[in-house]
Amino acid sequence: MQELSEDPDEIRLFGEIREVFERYPNAAIDLQEEAINILQVVQALRGSKNVFLGMAEDEVRAGPYREVVRLAKDYGCLSGSGKVNVHHRYRPLKIDDARVAREVDSRSSAATSVFWLTRNEAIHEKFVAGDTSFLSDAQLLDYPQCCAAWHYDCYFARGVEAFAEVYGKNTSVDDILAHLRDTGWHQGSGWFLPRAYYLAGILRGNYVYPFVDHIACPGCLKDVSGPTGVMNSRNSDAIESLDPSRHASVLKYARGLPSRVSAIMAYPGDAIAMEIDGYDLSIRARDAYIRHSRYLFKSLGLGEQFPRR
Repeated sequence: MQELSEDPDEIRLFGEIREVFERYPNAAIDLQEEAINILQVVQALRGSKNVFLGMAEDEVRAGPYREVVRLAKDYGCLSGSGKVNVHHRYRPLKIDDARVAREVDSRSSAATSVFWLTRNEAIHEKFVAGDTSFLSDAQLLDYPQCCAAWHYDCYFARGVEAFAEVYGKNTSVDDILAHLRDTGWHQGSGWFLPRAYYLAGILRGNYVYPFVDHIACPGCLKDVSGPTGVMNSRNSDAIESLDPSRHASVLKYARGLPSRVSAIMAYPGDAIAMEIDGYDLSIRARDAYIRHSRYLFKSLGLGEQFPRR
């Protein structure tokens, strides 16, 4: 991915996209997400990023994406929106019962509401056809392969595998299948295991690398010269050159994240208790839930010293 220059056309384009997102103050999760979204739209329009992909299941988040998809056509960029299966499987799920495994597998292919813009005609055609799942996040979104595979493992696979084992010790396979079907379950990030752990993992990554939109894997968190560190530096330089005030605001936001993580993780056992109390589990099932939660806690690095920037 090329660095953005400081030429007037790019500054003007950044300002135009920024105005779009500022018309929807409640669309972004935080300052960091909004800043990276603006930059990535500009990069996709200029052709220095493969694809800009916005995922939005509600109208509040969809607002700015809908506008930039329309705007992209004015710049000769391919764009669109619709239901697309974007969920790439990095490894087989470890689920013992074959029927549960098949049900989860079929539901992991559910389409998600997305908005995209790209200058790659082949990728645009795949979006239009409704399936890009054969492409990894590294291939599609330029994420480091190490981070993309780790994110799938921690934020999707582990929760699904925990659900299958916990309820396998608590009820019948028929009841598990009925639950998946009755609730309309489909693949999502950060499910079943303690939500506080998932959030703390995201915030740790955002602190170390506030100018990327993926969650850095443990290897990248420990090595700022790795692929995420390089991407973060490049994006930081671009945003600082195009919008110094926004760049300073993101850095200020990031500096406050350690205290938020510390507050969330002050009593890590409470995070398990808050979740487990919502399930009617047998002793064996509760033990399995606690074990999977502890594995996740360790995999997210939440027991380690806070990484340095």
